[in-house]
Amino acid sequence: MNILLIASCIIISMMLIVRDKQSRFLVFLIGITFLPFGLEVSYKLSAPRILVVAFFISVLFRSNEIKSVKHMPSSFLLLLVFVSHLLTGIFDQRLSLFQGVSKALVMFAETFGCVILGYVSFGTNTKEKKLLKTILVLVFLVGVYSVFCFAIKADPYSASIGDTDSMNDDRHRIASFFFNSHLGGLAMSIYLILLLYFRQKYKFSAFQNFIAVLLFISLILTKSRSSLLDLIAGSIVLYSALLFQSSSKMKYMGTSLVSLFILYLFVGESIVSQFTDAFREDGGTSGGSNVTMRLQQLAFSWDLFLKNPIFGNGFNYFWDEIKAKDQYLSSMLLGAESYVFILFIERGLIQIITILLYFVGLYRYLLRNKCQESYLCMALLTAFLVNSIVTGNTYKWIFVMPFVGYYLRYVQLNKRKE
Repeated sequence: MNILLIASCIIISMMLIVRDKQSRFLVFLIGITFLPFGLEVSYKLSAPRILVVAFFISVLFRSNEIKSVKHMPSSFLLLLVFVSHLLTGIFDQRLSLFQGVSKALVMFAETFGCVILGYVSFGTNTKEKKLLKTILVLVFLVGVYSVFCFAIKADPYSASIGDTDSMNDDRHRIASFFFNSHLGGLAMSIYLILLLYFRQKYKFSAFQNFIAVLLFISLILTKSRSSLLDLIAGSIVLYSALLFQSSSKMKYMGTSLVSLFILYLFVGESIVSQFTDAFREDGGTSGGSNVTMRLQQLAFSWDLFLKNPIFGNGFNYFWDEIKAKDQYLSSMLLGAESYVFILFIERGLIQIITILLYFVGLYRYLLRNKCQESYLCMALLTAFLVNSIVTGNTYKWIFVMPFVGYYLRYVQLNKRKE
């Protein structure tokens, strides 16, 4: 299985390099959906990371795409984020200058750099239906495999690759093709927000509505509380745009919410217990995170921040130094399940400030240029930030930021037409 997947990764990477615009973007979506982070092509070089590198190589070979980046909304703030990454890498005392810069480039490329990949991939809005068709095929396969795993109480795909929490603990989490339930839950919630956007823009057939419902069921089967929460947060932002639009679009919102409510009636008790357990001191019957644990993690993260408050302790400091070498801190921080904790532990004040400025800048731009696509961007960003704060965002950027960049370009072109 691994040999076949590695060969697929190489083929998709080559396709990313030779193709351009939207066809390249669609190939990338196929790759990140079916080639999980657990698949290492070589040491610490996962399949999705190779796809990101191949995507950037493709962009570097096209001067027109490089020139377009400077016209991105909040491009100066993104540049500041890039510089702050370089500073964190350069001032990492564990690494040489070359290693520090290399680490910074990789970390930026597979996180904030993914916005650039989406931005340069947008062609024309007339090709949006092709994107919809591709997403429908992908999520249909994701949904079918999720139900299959639930039915047989096993996940042969993820198990063949390596360690995964899919069907591997008492909670029987479903991950589908995404290797673990946290990545799977986030990816499914993002795809659902996109389907809700498409549903209010284009008329869905009965089968397309069925695919959306199937994906929602798959999301529930991940038993990821954070993913359900970010779907709710993103949907609220997305549908807030409809409050000022036509009654026909309000009807679509109403039918979507009623459908979700009917599904909730069947699984409501399970979902409620998942959320309420998160606020109990002992984590309740569902296990996982709880308030006491998070406060403990915050306190120790802050102490580590004070060790090097300006430039941070360095990328991957948590995993390379704490989890691997410090048993006491590892037991106190556990998985450091929040982007906030990782920022405190690794990144330093300069990077924290530039990241905050960038996200604020994006929201300001989108609020100044209101349209369906700007609300979609804000919905995706909101869902991602909620998920990041609640459970962390390691490896999750590639499922969100390319879409943010893609639709930032859409909003920008709409503004110019007006």
